Amino acid sequence: RLFTLPRGLAGIFCLVEAEGKVEKGSKFELVERPYPQWSMVELSKAIYGGEGDPKAIMRGVGSWGRPVKELHKLIQNPYLAECEWKDELRKIAKKLEKKGGRSRKNSVSLMSLRRLELKSTWIPFIIAFFVAMLSCLMVMVMTD
Repeated sequence: RLFTLPRGLAGIFCLVEAEGKVEKGSKFELVERPYPQWSMVELSKAIYGGEGDPKAIMRGVGSWGRPVKELHKLIQNPYLAECEWKDELRKIAKKLEKKGGRSRKNSVSLMSLRRLELKSTWIPFIIAFFVAMLSCLMVMVMTD
């Protein structure tokens, strides 16, 4: 799940309308595609691709970084399966409602900037340390 969903490699659910046999050589025909903008790949990337929270990918949970209006339209989509898809979308909607409709996209980027800032303040000290160590090694080699 951690590998397949963010990359849009999720499986699909099919509705069986009439009982029958499926065997080698059976042909399937696409009858309609009422929501062409929402392929399985696009849907997987929107929910599990980390658009709303990049850390969600590593936790294997959904997040939402697109307009909330799109999220609610997907929840109302009659062709989208309840299991996995709508269940996850409802969880995301509930989290967003608690946050006042904001995704974590901005806060995550600010956190990343703070981490980068913290790391960059140590760079001169790290360089100075290695220069000092190199100097010591050179002095040791020259005194031998």
